[in-house]
Amino acid sequence: MAREETTKENRFSLSKDQHFHMKFIIKKFRVNDKVPVWFKDPPSEQVVPVGLYNKCFLADRVWSQEFESNISHPIENAFKTQVERVLAGQEITNHRALFDYKILWRIRHHYAHIEIKDKNLYNSDHFGSFSKEDEEYIESIRKVPMRAGGVMPARFVATHELKAHLEANRKNYDGGKWIALYSPEANFISADDYQNRNCIPISPRYLLMMPQDQSIKSHSIDKADTVIYNNESKELASRFWFGEENT
Repeated sequence: MAREETTKENRFSLSKDQHFHMKFIIKKFRVNDKVPVWFKDPPSEQVVPVGLYNKCFLADRVWSQEFESNISHPIENAFKTQVERVLAGQEITNHRALFDYKILWRIRHHYAHIEIKDKNLYNSDHFGSFSKEDEEYIESIRKVPMRAGGVMPARFVATHELKAHLEANRKNYDGGKWIALYSPEANFISADDYQNRNCIPISPRYLLMMPQDQSIKSHSIDKADTVIYNNESKELASRFWFGEENT
């Protein structure tokens, strides 16, 4: 799917840059205003410092404004509230919010790296396409602008599929509790994606996870254990990991 740019004026303030992982989290791993990144394929010979809007963190306008604003933002805001509690030394109070965000991150990462094509929903020669500005208005009110011949643009096809995947996976939440690991001696790094592992590093000092043994509580870990978690992050990463190790 080729990227569809907005009009230059972008009168309806449609999102141009879609982060598959929250910028709020990524920027906590910055060093001197840049995010240290190690790429897996091809493997980096040294760290690559990049900005928050580097293409490695972005989807290429893959989903619609509806998914960005109406679906992603509420999940991100609920997650952010819990992150801020942990960073302030408080307990996690909404475990479902962490689970929902982990799913959102996972599926957005997946769709950021696959090709979605326009979909022909019906055959019709009776209607043409909207102007670019009219399409943007229709998208801004969370509707789908169909194109000539009954074609749904790929961005809206992706939105339909993302919504279905998100809803199906959210039903799998079994009430599991998350914990926070605190590393006072060494930095956590983060993978670009943790696949099916319920793990979210939220800063160089804190990592959130849902342990299989639900009797485990939030606790501090030493440098050796931090290295183990960082090695797991490298193994699980799909394309890169980010953050500065100091172990």
